[in-house]
This record gives sequence, C-alpha cells and structure tokens, in this order.
Amino acid sequence: TSVQIVKFHPHSEREELLSSSDDGIVSIHNLKTSECLAIFSEHVSVATALTFGFHGRLLASSSGDKVVNFYCMGTYKHIKTKAIMDELKGALFLGSQHSSIVSKSKMDGDCNKRILITAGSKGVIQLFRVTFDEKRPGDILCEALDEIRAFDYKSPHINPSAFDSTLRKYESITSLHYLKLKGQVMLVTEDYNFLFFNVDSKRGSLTREEKHLIGRNDDILDLSIVPQRCRGSQELSNSSCDTGTI
Repeated sequence: TSVQIVKFHPHSEREELLSSSDDGIVSIHNLKTSECLAIFSEHVSVATALTFGFHGRLLASSSGDKVVNFYCMGTYKHIKTKAIMDELKGALFLGSQHSSIVSKSKMDGDCNKRILITAGSKGVIQLFRVTFDEKRPGDILCEALDEIRAFDYKSPHINPSAFDSTLRKYESITSLHYLKLKGQVMLVTEDYNFLFFNVDSKRGSLTREEKHLIGRNDDILDLSIVPQRCRGSQELSNSSCDTGTI
C-alpha cells in the first residue's frame, strides 16, 4: 500500500502523525516512540482529507466512499459515520469564530459546535453544524446547514467566456483550504482553478468572491500556506515535479 496523506496533530505536545493509505486505512503514530496508537478501518476507499476540530479533540475523515467518519481523539474510537452522497475530495473544520450559533464575543469560550465543510466530485460544497462533547462523544450530531455549487454559470460573478465551451455540468473539487488571515475558504477545482469564498458566520453559509485564480496546466498534488513573511501565499506542487507560489 502507498501513503496518500500525512498530517500532524494540531497540538505539538501530542507529537502524533496521522496518515491515510490507499487501502482505506487511517493510522496514528507517536513520533517519539514510533508506536502505532490507532488504526481506523471504517473507510472502504482511500481517505482524501483529514481535518481536526474542537481544539484537536475530534478528527473527521472524508473519502470517495461518500461518507465522513468522526473519531474521538481522546479515546481513539470511531463514533459516527455521516453519509454525504458525494465522492468527497475535501473536508475542513472551521474554528469557533465561524460557528453559526456563537457570537464573536464567545469565540474564545468552550463552544461545543463547529462548522464542517465538505466538497467533492459533483462540485457541490456542503456545510454542516457538528455538535460534540468529549465527555459524551457518542452524542455527536452532524446537521446540514447549506449546499452551494462552486461554479454557478448564471452568476454575474462568473464569466462563462473565460472557460472552455465544453464545461461539464459539475466541476469536480479536489481540495479545500482555510485562509485564516482572511477568514476565507479556498478550493481547488479539477481544472486547476482557485475559488475563494467568504464565511457568513451568522447564517452558516458561504458567499463566492468575484475573483478566482487560474492554476497550473498539470495536476495539483498538494498545497500549503506559507507562514510569516510570505503570509497569504500558497505553495503548490504538481505532477511535473514542479513547485510554484501564488
């Protein structure tokens, strides 16, 4: 089997590395001892995204098997499977400042609700409100909030002439990314476009920005935010063994 994704736990003191392989397995290893702490085998196809919520206490994984699995990181146990009915390519937890039910005055408090965003092969972005309490992980809830299409060709924000006339009805989304400084969600499409959405915290929805970026002429394999002095830029790698910055 080959490894598809690697991800560190957001809290460095835990020193844990997560990985997903093409057999659908998600593994967690201790970086100091190399001990395998947990093996999750609920997916029947490769996990395409791993995202942490609730200060690293909850893990969500998406996959092409059209579900999101939730895991309690305190017990390393699977606690819920949510059917999405889309071959998912991305999943992303937003922070408490984007909770649809929490005002900004409470954003630093102990909120038990977060927004989860998923996207995949249909070009549809779905938002869910996840309710989780580590003391009662089995009571986790995942409620649908909103659903929008990444490309709305009737929108005045989109110029159809800028795209090929043979566009498919749906534009597949290959990954989701959170731009923390701008409070935006950026997604990458199968035809290498970068689309930007603002988060409506009160309504729990996304609004499309007018701008979009045309990416590279090859598959984008990975993308990461460059910190500090290069804030706001993204580092890309593609299948031509090339990297670039936007």
